[in-house]
Amino acid sequence: MKKLLLFISLIFLVVSCKQEQSKKVVLLGELKNSTGTDSVFLKAQGDLVTLDLAAKLGEKGDFKFNLEIEAPGYYYLQCGKNYFELFLSPGDSLNLNADISNMDNSLVYSGNGADNNNFMVEMKKASPTDSPETIFGYDEANFSKFNDSLLDARNKMLIDSANKNEKITKGFVEVQKNVNLYKWANNCVLYKPYHAYYSKVENFKTSDKFDEYLKKVNLNDAGLLGIAPYSQFLAAYFQVKAQDEALKDTIKYNSSVAYLNLTLELYAKEITDPKILELVTFNSLFDEVRFSGTKNAKDKIEKFIAETKNQTYVSKIKSEIEKWKNCEPGKQMKDYKFQDVNGKEVAFSSFKGKLVYIDVWATWCGPCKGEIPSLKKLEEKYKKDKIVFVSVSVDEQKQDWLDMVKNDKLQGVQVWAISWKNELCQDFNINGIPRFILIDAQGLILDPNAERPSGKIDEKIAELLKTI
Repeated sequence: MKKLLLFISLIFLVVSCKQEQSKKVVLLGELKNSTGTDSVFLKAQGDLVTLDLAAKLGEKGDFKFNLEIEAPGYYYLQCGKNYFELFLSPGDSLNLNADISNMDNSLVYSGNGADNNNFMVEMKKASPTDSPETIFGYDEANFSKFNDSLLDARNKMLIDSANKNEKITKGFVEVQKNVNLYKWANNCVLYKPYHAYYSKVENFKTSDKFDEYLKKVNLNDAGLLGIAPYSQFLAAYFQVKAQDEALKDTIKYNSSVAYLNLTLELYAKEITDPKILELVTFNSLFDEVRFSGTKNAKDKIEKFIAETKNQTYVSKIKSEIEKWKNCEPGKQMKDYKFQDVNGKEVAFSSFKGKLVYIDVWATWCGPCKGEIPSLKKLEEKYKKDKIVFVSVSVDEQKQDWLDMVKNDKLQGVQVWAISWKNELCQDFNINGIPRFILIDAQGLILDPNAERPSGKIDEKIAELLKTI
């Protein structure tokens, strides 16, 4: 009996050791012509795993990562502007070799796990290179025919390759089928808004039959969160649905807070899996903090932080909140200096004694240009009052900015900040444009994320001018 127990114990120890060792993954490789960067980064796709590792490149562009993972999943390696998609399984020892100057023809994997990854390389080469304008420009019938044929071709290539090569693992095949399915579903959910945009057909609607694609997908499968296309599908599905609902009542949903509330309500109606509900809620609140701070959803953000047990979510939101402390209301505005259209330096200190309404924009930004007519009306209405309108361009091409200022007869103070990498954008945590900022006559920050000209800022300006 003792021998039997000892034998069972030894088996248990061996199995345990093997399980522990199987979590280890070694990823190494060589990236030729990797000039302009001295490091590579390994990151997880999807939302189940948080991973962000860095490794130094050697003289030959060589690198090495040692890590442990719990289950097979998708990752990507970043070298400068180049990305390499990876599928890693516990126990893999994978080699990646590529010439950055000839990525399409040079990328090859070897070692344990190579067959799964080489299949993805071949799949990418075989995928059509049609532009979004072409794909989403099709009428409904031809789009569905194209999209369905794409799904069928991807699955056929996957099954055929797996049948010919036993080293393509069953786990990879099953996961890749879902990747193919949710790439297909993503195209479906984006078809209506993209077709309306590319075909310039206002109020475009798909047939009732088109929405039958939803029968093939699952909004509540937390097991799919490890694949990026699934998370992307969830985000696109609710974004399009919220936009459709908002268009039914543009008065009710004319503010970012109303739109956020609508999105959260849609989550609560359709998502029953608590893990997915928590994830999509986090994503919406994180984006709200990233782009607007906490002023529109402070109670919701605080409630989420208090209730979630996911400390990664808490850490990420708090980190974004911290970035807004540089531009809190009541802080003194820095004396930023930018060039005007004549190349003359304009200092913000020269605006003391006046209310300052700042528009951070760019010529390539559609929503920015959409605010210009409303901004011109404000400038005309308050041209005799103690307020200055400052438009700060973040265009990288100076001539593009100069041409638009001249051709569109832009008024107010027009200055050029060269690019996003300017001090004002950093200090005000500007991650998207247009962005409007309101400064009082003493140079103190009133609102680091003020209403747009097309919104209710006119009422605020009129009220503030009474105090100067």
